[in-house]
Amino acid sequence: MAPKLGLLPPQAYMASELEKLYKEYDVTQIPAEEGNWSEEHVNSLVEFCKKNEIPSVVGFAQKDAWHHALINAGLGNVTIAPHAYLVAMNKYMQRTIEEEPFWFQPIDPNVESNDEMWDKIPKEEIPFMLKNTSLSLGRGVFCIRTREDFDEIIDLYKGDEKLRGEIKETNDAIISRMDDETKASLGPVPPFLAEHRIDLSKDWVEYCYEGCITEEGELIHYAMTEEVYFEDHQSLVYVTPPMSYPAKFIPELEAYVTGYMKGLIARGYKRQFFNIELWANFSSGKPEFAFCEINPRCAHTYHYGYKYVYNTNLYGDNFNLVLDNKKPENTPWSQWLTGATGFCTEILLTAKQVGKVSEILNYEYIDELEKSGKVKLIRHVKDRNYEFTADDSKSFAGATMLQIWIVTETAAEAAKIEMDIRKNAYTSDLGWLYPTWWQALILED
Repeated sequence: MAPKLGLLPPQAYMASELEKLYKEYDVTQIPAEEGNWSEEHVNSLVEFCKKNEIPSVVGFAQKDAWHHALINAGLGNVTIAPHAYLVAMNKYMQRTIEEEPFWFQPIDPNVESNDEMWDKIPKEEIPFMLKNTSLSLGRGVFCIRTREDFDEIIDLYKGDEKLRGEIKETNDAIISRMDDETKASLGPVPPFLAEHRIDLSKDWVEYCYEGCITEEGELIHYAMTEEVYFEDHQSLVYVTPPMSYPAKFIPELEAYVTGYMKGLIARGYKRQFFNIELWANFSSGKPEFAFCEINPRCAHTYHYGYKYVYNTNLYGDNFNLVLDNKKPENTPWSQWLTGATGFCTEILLTAKQVGKVSEILNYEYIDELEKSGKVKLIRHVKDRNYEFTADDSKSFAGATMLQIWIVTETAAEAAKIEMDIRKNAYTSDLGWLYPTWWQALILED
């Protein structure tokens, strides 16, 4: 008999991959209401699971992460404790458990004036990064160069009663489930974080590390993906395995992640995947690391990169960890360690301008490409009729319209195909400022 499992509503693009797992598991969709973490609603979901003899529940997306923890706890399973979840969801709290953090400062417009907050920023740290502590990187990250930049973002927040209410509701839903001793130990939980700006022109490279923690608190290294950006930090591609991370420095990476996760495991992070955005710099001859953020879930879109180059199954590994506390065995990390060849490149077509998606992208070309079989998959993140607003255009890395996956034997081949697709996929030349090393790859082909 197939093992029973509950699944929080997955995103549509995951359907074909999940269909394969439905043949191995007896999966029931859990009728969770997004953003509703009330005791009444959570208890009704727990009772739904008990009635249908569902022992465990899996959620893949950020929107599902708290329901994942609450329902599993209600079913008597070891899962993420509220304290650990708050740290993993709040960008300020994440910095407080680092062993050697760079400069950061809490920013709270609810209790401080603009002058008071600005005066806390050291002059030598300008320009700096301002992050909404509760929003994703794509929506809540700003590079602040002037006082005017700062006031604009803060004043928008002050004027957005709906956003402020949603953030308070989210924090309250987590903190209310902590015991009194934990609540007293928290310190500030601010809506904004000011932090040191990593200068990407000085050889810093961004990566996404993926791992999981067992019920016993054991850290399992799962995968590593390189995130490549244009010179203005607009998204370019994600590549698995990383092209630029030297394999000889994998032990240092393992030690760095282990050191960070020690603090989160101690706060109760158990039996769940996670991913960490981080930077590394090798200019001194050995890796120097800088923390960006952690997410309390798997990096679900990277399933495809892992699958296409290593034939692994991130979704299935999530199922097994939550259902049976089973550690993943055949992982992208283990294959990276043994020197498996090939790259899966996720090409990101993004926009920072106002206008309809169909006016920015050439859908005659894209539709033909999708039928051609030359790419593994195209995910339509935004409908072609979607119209970008001024708010969309403020996304630091660009608002994603399409994700396109390709597999190549060499990095040079990946760069050549990416440049060709980007050239044809847009209706006009946007003057992309490629990193020098990416351009140099095509000369190696």
